[in-house]
Amino acid sequence: MPATKNQIRLIALDLDGTVFNEKKEITSVVRSAIRSAIACNIIVMPATGRPMAGLPEDFLTIPGVTYALTSNGARIINIHTKKAVFEDTLPLSQALLILDYMAGYGYIPDVYIDGEVFVERTAYEQVLKNFDLGGLLPYFLKSRQPVENLREYIEKKGKNIEKINLMIQDQKKKQEMMQDLFRLTPVSISAGLSVNIEVTSKTVNKGTALIKFGEQLGIKKEQIMACGDSSNDLDMIKAAGIGVAMGNADKEIKAAADFITKTNEEDVVAYAIKTFIDI
Repeated sequence: MPATKNQIRLIALDLDGTVFNEKKEITSVVRSAIRSAIACNIIVMPATGRPMAGLPEDFLTIPGVTYALTSNGARIINIHTKKAVFEDTLPLSQALLILDYMAGYGYIPDVYIDGEVFVERTAYEQVLKNFDLGGLLPYFLKSRQPVENLREYIEKKGKNIEKINLMIQDQKKKQEMMQDLFRLTPVSISAGLSVNIEVTSKTVNKGTALIKFGEQLGIKKEQIMACGDSSNDLDMIKAAGIGVAMGNADKEIKAAADFITKTNEEDVVAYAIKTFIDI
């Protein structure tokens, strides 16, 4: 049963294409609405494919923001302690298998570990040269740590993996690789951009993480609102009591949503909050 006004206790907000406008800014109107929701004792958190290292200060510095869902739900953190309150990672052996598969096609991805992103220096330089990152460039530069040999580095580090992200422009090859990866090993695959592939543990998605986090806090799914626009938001749009699709969202997101709102150029998060919460 959908949530009703004044019932919402947790709001999860995608960043790119949702909270951010096309300039990758959080407007003062959106910030004000988030503050107002928090003042109503509602938990408001970013829910993103980004790692902890790539979270925007404009969101994190809003008074009362405490939690962040990162890496498509592989990790939810307390932003003040930097500790995970929920985690679902890829075993290192499985991650190495995926890296070896991608290397066979000449691709080297980014690897997310403990909120940080590691990338082989040559791949880092190729992305900067070949991809028009636009407003994502500051995020890319802030969050990536170049290393000389990625496979050796993460094998030596010896930790499980939050997410593997591959930038790929060839759409035909992208679809082939996604299908191959499903056959290669049990994983969850999504995309936050038209030019990437995001690989996580087979049980990871924003929706599952959001519901499990809510359970920890005694919050029912009917008391959760989620806002998003792209394929990695689909599961949380379906899972939440109120799933809100942006006006600029993919068709599949709009089809799954309970409510379709304005675009991210129209202070859409503020509009959604005011629609479902008395502030």
